[in-house]
Amino acid sequence: MRVLLLSADFPPDIRSSALLMASLAEALAEGGHQVSVVTANKDGLQPGHQQWRSGIDVYRVGRLSVKRSPIRRGLDQFALAARAVTVSSQFTRPDVIYAYSPPLTLGLSCIALSGRFRCPYVFNAQDLYPQALVDLGVLKNPALIWLFRFIERQSYLHASRVVVHSPGNARLLLSRGIQNVDVVENWVDVQEIHPGRDGRWYAEEWGLTGKFVVLFAGVIGYAQGLEVVLEAARIVASETDDVLFLIVGDGSRSNHIKAMAREMQLTNVLFRPLQPPEKYPDLLAAANVGLVTLHPSVRTPVVPSKVASIMAAGKPVIAAVPDQSDTRDLVEAAKCGLVVSAGDPQSLAKAVLTLYQQPSLASKMGAAGRRYAEEHLAKSVVLDHLVRLLEETARGVRGTQ
Repeated sequence: MRVLLLSADFPPDIRSSALLMASLAEALAEGGHQVSVVTANKDGLQPGHQQWRSGIDVYRVGRLSVKRSPIRRGLDQFALAARAVTVSSQFTRPDVIYAYSPPLTLGLSCIALSGRFRCPYVFNAQDLYPQALVDLGVLKNPALIWLFRFIERQSYLHASRVVVHSPGNARLLLSRGIQNVDVVENWVDVQEIHPGRDGRWYAEEWGLTGKFVVLFAGVIGYAQGLEVVLEAARIVASETDDVLFLIVGDGSRSNHIKAMAREMQLTNVLFRPLQPPEKYPDLLAAANVGLVTLHPSVRTPVVPSKVASIMAAGKPVIAAVPDQSDTRDLVEAAKCGLVVSAGDPQSLAKAVLTLYQQPSLASKMGAAGRRYAEEHLAKSVVLDHLVRLLEETARGVRGTQ
């Protein structure tokens, strides 16, 4: 089977979306399938074609950067979609196309390429755009909202299957009349991320020794709403000096959050840049608690991919998320942490202090999360499901032609 993967992110990019797509590409290649990846050319990378591991062909086109203005980033996403079509049109006909959204504009690429090659595509709606941007107040122009909603609906309707990462997202799309929906959870490599990793390097280099470390690692953007973490840190500082909030990442709101911490004169908040994927398991090992946050205005049932990594590391989760988020259901089902309302610093601070003061409870929750990750979210389990879905999609359409 020939598979064409479309994604804005791919290694050496270290974002979770890049790692998810890399895992899928490798699983397909190891299964004997021919894989081509078309992805964005990020800052510092060389455009064009490269051979990646397992014989995977990677083509870098366009350019994306979180440092650009929202308008420029939006234009870049349309340019990426157009260039993906131009480059992919020169390939041998794929049997199936798989695209990861955001950016939503890759749905246009899928529609065009599916028509050209007369092959099906599977559309992974990781975040439900444009609603997520509308909720955050990032997208306000009525004409643009209409345009992106039109692109979204067409991307779903033309897809053979739409993949979402949680039941709540599936129910939401079903309520809109989209019937071809499959739930495929975001997976985690439980062999790579496990409770036995050694976090001493981070503890020593970053001065974490002797501290109760609450770790947020990932994108620092509008959707994460990290202002609540800073407010909670101020409350916790009035109770103890032993708790340290460690924020590791980068994004469009990174400078804003750092400036806010300086203005608040917070001494219990430490910022560090994104770490290489191979070091991420040790970073988790250096923490006592993994933190997941979403802005209160997020209305879609998103589950950040970092949740699975925290669980696999055997660390308890503290999730500050909206009530409708499927993150709440996952954490409660796994009994792996505490959930508080998004944007509530008092409740977030209380949750942090609870796990700090009750190490046995933290340990029990961490162990429960590890068990759940092994049974339900392990890479081998979820990727087997996704590869079968792609194989079935390709066979089904070829059989009707």
